Amino acid sequence: MHQLAHAIDTGQAATVEYVATSGSRTVRTVSHLILDPPHLEAWCHLREAERIFTLSRIHSVMSVMPERRGQWYR
Repeated sequence: MHQLAHAIDTGQAATVEYVATSGSRTVRTVSHLILDPPHLEAWCHLREAERIFTLSRIHSVMSVMPERRGQWYR
């Protein structure tokens, strides 16, 4: 969650691996992050809309580097 905190503090986008309520895993690039425990409000680039993610369902967070968007970094 250090990467998530960093993205929030710096205003950078992040890529999250998220487990939906159905149990399926999805990978989303998100920006405009607002932490409102137990949720993360963010702009989802895949859905092109605001989404609310439950923090406990976020499996991993990766930084999005401007020169390498879409690749995972730890």
